[in-house]
Amino acid sequence: MFVLDSDASCALPKDLKNTVWEYNYTDVASNSEQTTNLSIANTRLPDSVINLNSEGTIVNSWTCINSLDISDTTNVLVFKSDASFPSSGGSRRLYLCMKLTKVTPDLFYFHLLSDIVTSLFPNERVFIPEADNIPADNATICSTFCQYTDSPKIRTLRRQDSSATLPSSISLCEPCDSACEEATTMMTSLETPQITTLPSTSSASSNTETTELRITTTDMKDKTTLETKPTESMYRCLENTDRFDIKWNRTAGNTLVTVSCTGEYTGTVSRNCSSSGMWDEPDYTQCISKSIKNLMQQMDKLLAGDSEFPLVSTTLGNLANITKSNNELRTGDIVTASALLGDIAKYVTNDTDKISVDQLENFGSICNELLDEKYHQSWKELKDKVKTFSEM
Repeated sequence: MFVLDSDASCALPKDLKNTVWEYNYTDVASNSEQTTNLSIANTRLPDSVINLNSEGTIVNSWTCINSLDISDTTNVLVFKSDASFPSSGGSRRLYLCMKLTKVTPDLFYFHLLSDIVTSLFPNERVFIPEADNIPADNATICSTFCQYTDSPKIRTLRRQDSSATLPSSISLCEPCDSACEEATTMMTSLETPQITTLPSTSSASSNTETTELRITTTDMKDKTTLETKPTESMYRCLENTDRFDIKWNRTAGNTLVTVSCTGEYTGTVSRNCSSSGMWDEPDYTQCISKSIKNLMQQMDKLLAGDSEFPLVSTTLGNLANITKSNNELRTGDIVTASALLGDIAKYVTNDTDKISVDQLENFGSICNELLDEKYHQSWKELKDKVKTFSEM
């Protein structure tokens, strides 16, 4: 293992240096909130809590090699790992691209502008160049070290014992080399919402100096609906793929995007791009699998008197099989399956003597599956939606 001892050529903001900061961030692997201390020296992060294991090499000290001063309060800093690690083509290093903004002398926030590298432990947003294509320390920062495809989450540095807090409107300012404070006069108001339909592969662009949202459309089968709300934002949500592999294109802030469900699912899924340029969780409450929807249609016939009691056993058996074999039920599936169980319970009320042990076991099995921890996010989505409606 080789350790770099040379001094860095970049300069950190003076309020940031030679201080131990309270460091708040979201762990990229577990998505859990973390709070610890981060020591920042004159130009280095020595023995840092950004402590990574790369192929058996511990990387926990970083040196600033390049910086870009965007404004009086915003900088882009590039840190290179002091330690290198071996690879098939030679030794390699890790790089951190940190877009840093000063809120007060006691509070900074930053984003790491790289994609998540899963070959590291723990996973982290870093740049790893190929061994035969190591960039020069003075290479162009944004195009070399700061490339990413999904939205990084905000991280904060607060001076210990300080009570400083972030403004609610804080978000990542894009592109890499722009300063958000320069665009504060660009926000506009629209008199009425605009709803435009375009293919899911199209991109929407907004000229923030006017009130016009310009969208290019073509005649295609799969379509996406963008609803721009009355106040247009200067921020953009980055392209993102959610947990069900639906791709969300780069979108103007303060926009609700609706796309068709994919695969064997019917209905639509929507996702809000907030005015601060951050994606909310997608809403899958209207996304239902065709197999569960078919069971609901059969139950409707049973309730209408068009079918016989034995259909209860068939419906419960099929629903039990679906919930056991599918580990990725959408929120709409959970809503529909729960309603289906409610209808069955209502139907058998007057025929309790016909209920079999198998029916009771299947009913209980389905309930257990729907309440499993793996669907925590879906139940939270439903709870948040009910709360939103109750507040309207």
